[in-house]
Amino acid sequence: MKFTTLGETNEIGASCHYLLMDHTGIILDAGADPEKEGMDSMPDFQLIADHPDWPVDHVIVSHAHHDHLGALPLVTKTFPHARVHMSAATRQLADIFLPASARLQRRKLKEGSTNVDPLFDEDEVEASSYVYEAHPLEDEFDLSGLNAEVDVTGEFFDAGHILGSLGVMLRWEEDGNARTLF
Repeated sequence: MKFTTLGETNEIGASCHYLLMDHTGIILDAGADPEKEGMDSMPDFQLIADHPDWPVDHVIVSHAHHDHLGALPLVTKTFPHARVHMSAATRQLADIFLPASARLQRRKLKEGSTNVDPLFDEDEVEASSYVYEAHPLEDEFDLSGLNAEVDVTGEFFDAGHILGSLGVMLRWEEDGNARTLF
């Protein structure tokens, strides 16, 4: 297993991590830094691109705060084959928050409070939302990668942070041993 942080680690913002199990790659959260603009607010996806043997098969979004969800349109644009997993409540909130983020980026550019072009627009948000999958709590779902040699499963649990927030349990086999990560 490999674990890499793609976003901020010293403060709130751009929460995003990459996990590689066997040949399955999972992005855990896709946050944007609310204190920054443009690409400066995004996780460093180049860290994944620098490793051609690091696939991105799935994205798990823990909850609908901007610092955990705000980069999702960029993630789905960068990794269009990745499936996105979240709770039903987070899915509903994403359908509200992400188009609002696109409108805010456009408005700030138009009014001159920024010179940074929007990272995505409402049409891109809507076009990518078809890969979002909502899973009930405590129901196991498949997270195996396209080229995986072992099965990887996930299971969501209530995190109690905000509406729809999740903890996730991952299970897979490595070196002939069953592994669990929570």
